Amino acid sequence: MKTNEREVITEENVSDIADGILFDHARTSRLKRIDSMDFHDRYKDGYFNKENIFEVFGFCWTNKSKNKRPYVKGGYKSVIFHLNDFRFNAKPSERISDFNDDWIDQFLQFKVEKGAPNLHIKNYDPFNE
Repeated sequence: MKTNEREVITEENVSDIADGILFDHARTSRLKRIDSMDFHDRYKDGYFNKENIFEVFGFCWTNKSKNKRPYVKGGYKSVIFHLNDFRFNAKPSERISDFNDDWIDQFLQFKVEKGAPNLHIKNYDPFNE
């Protein structure tokens, strides 16, 4: 059944719609800005998932802001790189809450079976999957 009643749009409704559009625009702009940052800036500004084991380890890949020296030496970076090989090829849990002895055993077993990483360290970025 059709009625000829019209919905009344109030100034408050218009204001809510405008606020929603502005919020979406600000959120989209923020996400684009974060995506355009290199991983050093993302870590420096705190734009990483602190519940993701690989993003937390990835922080070690960055440089200190004061002197631009790496947080870890090259040998330790190699371990981080091997962890990401495990991430991309074995697809383990990425939650810190699952990081335990069993998780480490799976990583070590993967390294025994697969050996050297299939990734290239030259273009490594902790946020690229």
